[in-house]
Amino acid sequence: MTEGGEIFNLWAQPPVDLYIKIYLFNITNAKAFLAGREQLRVEQVGPYVYKEIMTHENVTFNANNTMSSTPSHPLVWQEEMSGNCREDDEVVMLNIAMLVSIYCISNI
Repeated sequence: MTEGGEIFNLWAQPPVDLYIKIYLFNITNAKAFLAGREQLRVEQVGPYVYKEIMTHENVTFNANNTMSSTPSHPLVWQEEMSGNCREDDEVVMLNIAMLVSIYCISNI
């Protein structure tokens, strides 16, 4: 790969649009569930769609025939592709890491 070459340019700024679609499970009865009055109820919400802008910056060709760079992958909100979802929607979800930690501790 050489600086300014066709392959380099495709790698540095890929000409492909990449989209990430995220679906979440919103807990609809968190207070009642935590109080022990109801079983957990969830609803699927989404998609929340983001476009990933992939670039490689600070590209350096090193003396030992290697190359270094700083990859950049910012996500840009795609309102028109996200249906009725808004980026600032409030979603109540389980903290999976905490649940796994509690499970592990209780099974020692």
